[in-house]
Amino acid sequence: MSPLLRHLVASVFVSCLLAAAAVFGADKDDEERANALANVRVAAASRDMAAVKEKLAAAGKLKGKAEYDAELLRLEELCDYLEKFWQAVDRGVKTLDGTQELMIGEELVAFVEYENGTLVLRVKGQNRSYSLKTLPAKIALTLSQQVMKPDAAANKVFFGSFLVLDARGDVDLARKAWKEAEAGGVDVKRLMPELDAERPLPPVEIPPMTPIMRNLLAEKNWSFRVKGDKGWTRQPLDKRAEQNSEGRLAVKIPADESETLQLIAKKPLSGDFVVRLILTDVKRGQTLGLMPADSQDAGYVVELPAGTFLIEIGRQAGEFKCTVGGKSREVKPLGKATPKMPGVLGLTLTAGSECTVAAIEFAAR
Repeated sequence: MSPLLRHLVASVFVSCLLAAAAVFGADKDDEERANALANVRVAAASRDMAAVKEKLAAAGKLKGKAEYDAELLRLEELCDYLEKFWQAVDRGVKTLDGTQELMIGEELVAFVEYENGTLVLRVKGQNRSYSLKTLPAKIALTLSQQVMKPDAAANKVFFGSFLVLDARGDVDLARKAWKEAEAGGVDVKRLMPELDAERPLPPVEIPPMTPIMRNLLAEKNWSFRVKGDKGWTRQPLDKRAEQNSEGRLAVKIPADESETLQLIAKKPLSGDFVVRLILTDVKRGQTLGLMPADSQDAGYVVELPAGTFLIEIGRQAGEFKCTVGGKSREVKPLGKATPKMPGVLGLTLTAGSECTVAAIEFAAR
């Protein structure tokens, strides 16, 4: 090969590498932005306004792409409405006294007390206690309307923002509220795309720790592994995954981690089985599934949404099924996977990932 030809080949090769790196970098940036927006929605859905501000600030550092910037601007405005909505709920409940009754939908309930963030209402002859996290959407709306006129077009923007962002909200009712606001002369066109955005899963209650679960989540029962040219290489947890004071397995992958890791539960899975686990702070695009314990490139995986949720994944008579947050999720085969293959539970983790295995249970079907 002549020097000129070698130079041309080398130039083309370098150009291809640079182009591939640019595409990979763009894909990674897009994924990071998508996760940032999802994190804002998860915080809003779970009524954690402190986390909303934190996630919005983190998302703001990724500005630079027109489509992303527009969506973030919309979320910032919606979260501002949401914060003011919850302030109205708090003011509304403080206007009540022990003789007052509220019409919640078609149900007449009596106010009992509101102390230390806990609201007690008498419903059908029984006292029921609600925290901010458990307050039904209908009650939250009714309380906010103690201080915000329910028929005012401008206020319907606040109601719609709550209904579209909250995990207990209702997109159809949000659409109705915004349409009524629009009919009243309020411009809400910039907010409407949120009605079609992917909604976070409903919040899940973390169960109390038990001795059996604490043992299952112990560091000795987990490891990392990295896929190389010759198959999987096991790695120790090395402080990247530690059992916290509550007994949960908290994972924090450094931002400069060069490889995609799999967190592996060492317990072998064969035959018919079911695994139930709760993961918190999952990033969009992570996967969970049955992976071979050896170096074979095969398995059955589920792509996970962002957020905190209960997962139930299992196999019966060679058929895999999975639910995430109570909703069915497709289980996809990888490589030369076989329906009855043995394996271990594996969770993918990329650089900068922070999530927690908050609970887990293994059972035979």
